[in-house]
Amino acid sequence: MHNNNSYSPNKDLRNTITPYTIPLHERAFLLDAQMLKKHIDTNTLTYKDWHLPKLKVISFKEGLLMLYNINYNMTYKLTIYIAHDGLHISCDCDRRVEKLCHHAYYALAHIISTLGERYFRIGPNTDFIEIEQPHNKEDNTINSKKTKK
Repeated sequence: MHNNNSYSPNKDLRNTITPYTIPLHERAFLLDAQMLKKHIDTNTLTYKDWHLPKLKVISFKEGLLMLYNINYNMTYKLTIYIAHDGLHISCDCDRRVEKLCHHAYYALAHIISTLGERYFRIGPNTDFIEIEQPHNKEDNTINSKKTKK
């Protein structure tokens, strides 16, 4: 898995189907907007748009979250594997990118802005916390409104 942290036109690009790793072990599995921005190149962030995606959960089992990432009439399947070393993210858009594609970036940004920076946390004794399905039970859509606790 590749993590390219600085843009260079001579770098090898990866296919988005190949998982990209965002290491989270040093931050207690917190993913904030500032950290997320380090995992998309400036050109992609500036020129590619995928605002307010609708995220529809396909499944979540044993640390593997699969969801549809929908924007108007376009849909991509996003896979996020929550491992001990971080998040391994792939998108079936089949693009050549340096870091995350804009579909994955905006989906992750939507998740952390809606559900919080601790959404991908690991629990005590390195056991994964099975997060509650934060979606509408009727259509498996991740809610875009925060609920008060």
